[in-house]
Amino acid sequence: MTVGTLHQGREGLRPTRPELVVARPTAALPDPDEEASNIGAAVDQAVLAMRADLFCGAGIADIASQTFYSKFHFTREFSRIVGTTPRRFLAALRMERASQMLLTTDLSIADAGTMVGYSSVGTFSTRFSALVGMSPRQWRTCGGRPPALETIEGTGSGHLRGQVALGPGAATSDCDIFVGAFEDSIVQGPPVAAARLDGAGGFHLAGLPEGRWTVVVLGRVAHRGVGAHVEWLRATSVMQVFADQGTRQLPTRFRLRPERPIDPPVLLGGTHAEPASVPQAQRNREYPLDMVLRHR
Repeated sequence: MTVGTLHQGREGLRPTRPELVVARPTAALPDPDEEASNIGAAVDQAVLAMRADLFCGAGIADIASQTFYSKFHFTREFSRIVGTTPRRFLAALRMERASQMLLTTDLSIADAGTMVGYSSVGTFSTRFSALVGMSPRQWRTCGGRPPALETIEGTGSGHLRGQVALGPGAATSDCDIFVGAFEDSIVQGPPVAAARLDGAGGFHLAGLPEGRWTVVVLGRVAHRGVGAHVEWLRATSVMQVFADQGTRQLPTRFRLRPERPIDPPVLLGGTHAEPASVPQAQRNREYPLDMVLRHR
């Protein structure tokens, strides 16, 4: 690049010979795709660490530093990818572990709470009831299979309509779909509005309060016969609901995908019904407990 200058002489201002300006090479800008891949790998690593050790909260900062990210930046990117903060994700994992122990061990309710970090059985029972929708004792009594949640109309004036589509090749027999609006991507506590579908198709969430909500769609496809298994599907989207009646919410389309390890736990009981077409004796053989625990 050349830059000309002005010289003051008797004749007045006159241009001099342009000078050659050489730009010094600077550090290359980071590749956006490579950076996204790195932060994605860091999030995967953090989730695996949390699932392996429910008390690895301090390790999250270590993972962030190892990938040259500050704890603040890593938390922000974790929330963007997963839909909730690392702290809330870890707390949900602990409560999920407690719900599993209540069904698979003879531990007392107090001991189950202690195993996941609660020193008070009262605090644990209150928190469990708020997130799961029933007390630890009720959860244990029903074997982790409470009655299915039906349509829930919220207290607001917002409405959301949309379509749920299954992925390519997904079976539609014994397909049960739950749609709910929550504070974030963790399915816990009562949804502000919910709907249940018998298969792919349209849904309507009524009474949504004004604000920002995460709509979570959970799908369960029961494959029967030889090699019977349950396929768990999910889709999420953050929606902004406006109180202004003149603002029309556009329909939203959800395409269900297989669950991923980084998907947050489902704590709320009753999000899925037992497939009516499968006899109870057969269900116990075809759907192992760990599958049932992943979605209630």
